[in-house]
Amino acid sequence: MQREDASPSNRDVTTGAQAIESLFTQDLEVDVTEHSQANFYASLEDKQPRGVFVATWLTPSIGSKVRVTLTLAGIEEFEFEGTVDWTRDTLRSTTWPGVGVRFPAIPSDVRAAVRRFSELRGPLLFDA
Repeated sequence: MQREDASPSNRDVTTGAQAIESLFTQDLEVDVTEHSQANFYASLEDKQPRGVFVATWLTPSIGSKVRVTLTLAGIEEFEFEGTVDWTRDTLRSTTWPGVGVRFPAIPSDVRAAVRRFSELRGPLLFDA
C-alpha cells in the first residue's frame, strides 16, 4: 500500500491565498455623471485618465484590491478590479472623502468611453 503525500500542492496554496484575498476585497459601486462627487483622475503630466475617484466614507487603505462597478453617466456599466492608489479623508479636506482606484489594463472600448466622458467633464488632476 502506497502512502499519499499530505503536503499541500502549490495549487492548493495559491487557491487558499486567492480565497483569503477575496475575503478582504471590497466592492465599490460608483456612478460618474456630469455633477457627481465621483470623477476620473489623471496625472498633471499627460492628463490621461488613470483611474476613478470613488466618494465613500469607508476608505480601504492604499494598495488594497477593490472590485468596482462603474456606471458612466447612468448609461454604460463596466466592472473591473483595481488597486487603491490614494485616499482623501475629511479631516484634511473640505470635499468628499474617498479613494482613487487605478484602472487595470481595461479593454479599449472602456478606455475610449472614459476618454469621451473626460472631454465633457475634465478629470481630477494630481501630481504623479
